[in-house]
Amino acid sequence: MDFGSIDPSSTGNKMATITTNQYFTCGGNRTWNASYTPASLTLTGPVGGSIAYTIGYTASSSCRGTTETLLTNTSTIQQTDYQDAPAGNYTNSSVVTFTITGDGGAIYPILAVASDVKATIINTCGSTASGTMSFNIDPSGSGALTPTTTDSGNTSPSIKCTKNSTHAVSCSALHGNLSIGNDGATDPIAYTVTTCGSSNSITGSGFSTATSIPVGLTIAQAAYQDAQAGAHTDTITVTITY
Repeated sequence: MDFGSIDPSSTGNKMATITTNQYFTCGGNRTWNASYTPASLTLTGPVGGSIAYTIGYTASSSCRGTTETLLTNTSTIQQTDYQDAPAGNYTNSSVVTFTITGDGGAIYPILAVASDVKATIINTCGSTASGTMSFNIDPSGSGALTPTTTDSGNTSPSIKCTKNSTHAVSCSALHGNLSIGNDGATDPIAYTVTTCGSSNSITGSGFSTATSIPVGLTIAQAAYQDAQAGAHTDTITVTITY
């Protein structure tokens, strides 16, 4: 069975498509029951990647003297089990053994080889959440200022991406200065963006946890020492490439 390509940013449980079913024949007026081992099923993939799943099957029915179909279209991966899985190909980590028993004892053992169950987690990111950076400037001070979104009271922008995936981050300023009215011209205070993510990259934490993207500035003393009093603003756009 194949769960296909799974977008970890999506919602809801994922159902598998049966690629090869399992069949057996039993006769007589009796009831058959199916069970499998191991009890807990896991797909394994890249280092640190595993996804629990359940297998859909007919647990019990009556022998009709014809071919019985074992697997059903209800094999499931829960959202909580795939949303934090690293990108890559996954296959079942152990052989799944079905045993069919009836009133008269064992009827038929069925084996599923390791490649019979598979899924692929894709590499993706969701939309970003905006951050804020607010700070005071004392023009009588000395030395460069280095405010960041990680300072107390500020908020770093964030994004959710496939776990363990690495993505390039870039930060571009609307004006490159803090100005009254955010017009880029009224009493501008020049700055440079000196921090953008972790060395201009981020590593995804999965879709249950957002990854913060710290942004930091450097403002030279010469840029602020003659500034007017009042609010000065600018907008920085964070771009993630994936």
